[in-house]
Amino acid sequence: METEEYTYFPPKPEIKDKNTSSILKTIGSLALFVGLFALLGISLNLIFLVVLVLFLHEMGHLIAMKSYGYQDVGMFFIPFLGAVVTGRKEEMSQFQRLIIVLAGPIPGILIGAGFLLGYHFGDLHQMFLIYGLVFVALNVLNLIPVDPLDGGKLFELLFFSFSDFAKVLFNGISSAVMILIGFLYQSYVIMIFGGFMLFRIQSHVKLMRLRKRLNHLEIPLNVSYAKLSDKDYWRLRKEYLQIANLDRLISPDSKDYDEKEEVVAPAIRNILRAPVDNDVNMLGKLSFVFIWAAAIVLSLYSIWINLNDLKELL
Repeated sequence: METEEYTYFPPKPEIKDKNTSSILKTIGSLALFVGLFALLGISLNLIFLVVLVLFLHEMGHLIAMKSYGYQDVGMFFIPFLGAVVTGRKEEMSQFQRLIIVLAGPIPGILIGAGFLLGYHFGDLHQMFLIYGLVFVALNVLNLIPVDPLDGGKLFELLFFSFSDFAKVLFNGISSAVMILIGFLYQSYVIMIFGGFMLFRIQSHVKLMRLRKRLNHLEIPLNVSYAKLSDKDYWRLRKEYLQIANLDRLISPDSKDYDEKEEVVAPAIRNILRAPVDNDVNMLGKLSFVFIWAAAIVLSLYSIWINLNDLKELL
């Protein structure tokens, strides 16, 4: 009788990320973003300024991700919420991810501070005051330590990335805070966004439970898809199809490529925990916290000393 040790396992399927239309998606999402705000009667000048701030913010993330070798990088605008840059890397560094997070808000705050300095000491046009305050305000809001804002990502990477449960707990607290802020300021958009975050948490909980059920296989889940062995792929595939109740559609015991394999393979990749090199010690973590705190203090001070000028202008 043939044992599993000598069973042939076909090569795991290659996953081809569809990034050819990322530019078109960026342009399409930007057009939708601008169009919806224009329908609400918002000034085109204000829309342009917000788009400029968001674009430069996300370009900071994008350039950092590209410089660290991320693949399938794309920028997308989300109406009423902002914009996001997505990308993928098989093996990551904690330090690199922290730099990517701060590469969005920190340059934006510095640009805003530059506009404000030009307004005060260069006797420049009052538009510099408006541009400076908007740049600073939108970027410092992004440093609030709740997920999925950059501040939340920063603290999750620093202190909550060591376990699935810790991340779920942090995300749950973030969702509750967002809903509470929306309720206090009567912002239905923020409340709805906080509610949608609950669905994200639910998917994280399902993934956490799935990983826990797969532990009995003694398959290392802290590995990139590229380094996952063919044998482990087919073993994971079998268990995943059974746990996800997909065995009615795809035979879990078959080792033939199914027409739905292009959907199954990315699902297997998502089960894996992308390896992260924890190369930031406690001193390094405190340094990142200091940079975060300094950026917030600088931003709030810049807004506070310019409020009177803004009130006079309005």
